[in-house]
Amino acid sequence: MLGDLRRSNRRTAQLAVAGAATLFGTLVSVIALTHRTIWLDETATIAASTRSWHAFGELVGEIDLVHAAYYVLMHCWFDLVGYSPFALRFPSALAIGVATGLLVLLAERLTSLATATVAAVVLPFVPVVAAAGTLGRSPAFELLLAVAATLLLVRALDAADARRHPAVVVAWWVAYALVAYLSVLVFLWAALVVACHALSVLLRFLAAPRVRWVGLVGAAAAVVAAALAAVPFARAAAGQAAQIDWLRPPSLRGAVESAWRLQFFDFSLVETNRSSVTAVAVVAWLLVAVGVVAALRRRSDALVVLLPWLVLPTVALLAASRFVTPVYVGRYLTFSAPALAVLVAAGVVALLPFARGIVSGVLLLAFLVPAGQVWWSIRTAPPKTTDLASAARQLTEARRGEAEPAGLVLGRMRRPADQLTTAYPAATDGLRDLWTKTSAADQGYFFARLHGAVNSAADTEGLRTVWYVGDDPGERAKVAAVLRGEGFTAHEPLGFGGSNVIVEYTR
Repeated sequence: MLGDLRRSNRRTAQLAVAGAATLFGTLVSVIALTHRTIWLDETATIAASTRSWHAFGELVGEIDLVHAAYYVLMHCWFDLVGYSPFALRFPSALAIGVATGLLVLLAERLTSLATATVAAVVLPFVPVVAAAGTLGRSPAFELLLAVAATLLLVRALDAADARRHPAVVVAWWVAYALVAYLSVLVFLWAALVVACHALSVLLRFLAAPRVRWVGLVGAAAAVVAAALAAVPFARAAAGQAAQIDWLRPPSLRGAVESAWRLQFFDFSLVETNRSSVTAVAVVAWLLVAVGVVAALRRRSDALVVLLPWLVLPTVALLAASRFVTPVYVGRYLTFSAPALAVLVAAGVVALLPFARGIVSGVLLLAFLVPAGQVWWSIRTAPPKTTDLASAARQLTEARRGEAEPAGLVLGRMRRPADQLTTAYPAATDGLRDLWTKTSAADQGYFFARLHGAVNSAADTEGLRTVWYVGDDPGERAKVAAVLRGEGFTAHEPLGFGGSNVIVEYTR
């Protein structure tokens, strides 16, 4: 009776912490969600997920099949709620929240409720996770599925070791195989997580073969089933590998720096503070080392699960990029961040007995303060690319009192110019399309083929206002000359970073 009550209380506490962690992770991720400009790859998500299903099928048949499952999810979401920058990014913020809650369940099983609670605080502030929660791309879902698959793996192994009813054990393995397969569909390199799981199962079997052979057999069947199901997708996606031809092999120095500092603790799309990035990396790895030592002293099985998950994918992609073909990008390893968070938390908890917890508190703050600075930079720091969010805000403000009808001329920019109209359609709503020669859907690509700014400027019949957006001074001068010939007068340009300008012409 007393044992049942204790188990019930433990389960209640576990679920309460997991629920609170889900809410916490979502709230941390959703703050200032749309302030940073929408990135080029996010625009690809919008372009793929807002066209017709027929046009979508034609697109992924030629390019980006590797992201097709994520695009399908976003297509259904946009069909339901419509597109907006918030709608683009909110699913990722929610995915980080759910992953934080599931990590509590996983970490509590592997370590303790205290470690699980600290891990829930740490995870949303790991910079690569903070970035994933603000991106209209798949990394947040890759992370979520990695946590879910690992949790199912552990539950299936527990059921097998306890010799539960065969139907129960099979149900756990089927659930694991389905989630593992889905994770590969969402992102091909998630197969590395499944490989980590296979290694973990093998290592724990070698430690106690007489007890754990049932789990080994079940895991082998589940992994093989998921792998065989994923083969057709992997072969089709490999046929589109030309889309990552821009990658280059990392130098040895670059590989080391990426692995210890940049991969988990920086965000390449904005100007982050180098000192903060380095500080959070140093403290995190220090706590990981403490957590690993503490787990070794306790002979904990947690390391069998966590260390392969943390280390193997990075080593595999860096080695492949160095010696075979370039495939490494730091954000590709976002799905390993939960293992990092649990080990950081394990380090914090392991130091609780020292100095009445002061050492733990100081080190946790030493992690959270610079991590919080990077978290804020991810949302608000100047982007390294064209700041289309600023352009959209300025254009929206400038259009108040606009003389109608009005049109838009898109000039040359560092990135495809119709990113602005794709990512921020509300800012250009009601403007005549003077820029499109062939639509993105009609040419089976993410972006349209444009007329060119000078040609567009000659097509202003019936318009009272023309807006020009671009960053080429020479082109702007030619556009101004054409519009002057049509009776337009230029107003004071509005800048949005570098040579990028918005110019209003009226007549």
